[in-house]
Amino acid sequence: LNCRSIHRCSHLWFLLSFILGSNTPKQVMEAAGQPSISWFSLQNNMSERVAMIRKAEVRRHVQERQIGTNDWLAQSRIDDYRGVELASTLMLYGENQAYFRRANVEPFTRHLQCYAEARGMKFVVNTQGLPIFNSILQAMGVSADKDSGMYFSIREDVPKEKVASLTTLLRTVLGAFRLDLLPEIADHAPSLHANWRDPLVWGNIWAMEDELETMKKDKSVVVFWDSDITVRPDSWHRGIVELLLNRSASRPLGDKNTG
Repeated sequence: LNCRSIHRCSHLWFLLSFILGSNTPKQVMEAAGQPSISWFSLQNNMSERVAMIRKAEVRRHVQERQIGTNDWLAQSRIDDYRGVELASTLMLYGENQAYFRRANVEPFTRHLQCYAEARGMKFVVNTQGLPIFNSILQAMGVSADKDSGMYFSIREDVPKEKVASLTTLLRTVLGAFRLDLLPEIADHAPSLHANWRDPLVWGNIWAMEDELETMKKDKSVVVFWDSDITVRPDSWHRGIVELLLNRSASRPLGDKNTG
C-alpha cells in the first residue's frame, strides 16, 4: 500500500478489505494481474507502514511538546489521576432522546449516570447527530434494519458535478473490482465517507470531538461508552480514568511490580 499517513493507509486498507473481502483473494489477485500477492502480505505491508508512520508522528509530537521524563503521565501521583478524573467527561450517544427512554436502555443510562456522579465526572448524553448531513451514494449488503452493510456517502456541501463523478467512480470500482482506482476514492476523503452501517450511527465521533473542544483543561479525558455498559458494584471505588491512564490497570497504583 502506497500511503504516507495513518489516515490514508487506514482508508485504503478499509476499502481494499471490504470491496474485495467477499471474493476469493486468489481469484481477485489473479484478475488484477498480481497472483503473487496475498492478504497476509498486504496486511503485513499495511501494518509495518502504519507502525513506521506512527513512530515518526510520536517522535515529532514529543519534540514539539518538549515532553521529558518528568511528564505528568510518566511520574504522576494518585492525586494527579483524581484531578484528571474530576475534569473529565463520561459520554453516551444516541440518535434521539427517545432512544434513552427505551425500557432496554434507560436502566443502563441511569446506572452510568450514577457512576459518573459518584466519581465526580461530567455526564453527557449527546443526541445531536451529525453536524453535516451526508447523502448516500452507494450501499452494499445492507440489512433490513440497517444495522449492517457498507455505505458510501458524501457531504451535502460538495458540488453536484463532483458528486456525479464520484458516483461513477464508485460504480466502476465496485462493479469491476478496479484496484488501481482505490487511491482515487481515498483522494476524496474527508468529503467522501466509507462506513460500515448507516452513517448516522457514527455521529458519536462528532460528539466526542465537540466535547473535547469544550474542555478547558489539558489534563482531562473524554470516556465514551455504549449505553449497554455496566460497572461492577465492587469496582466503583476505582475510576475509569485512572485505569485508562495507569500503566497497569491490573495492579493498584504504587505497586512496585507495576510495569
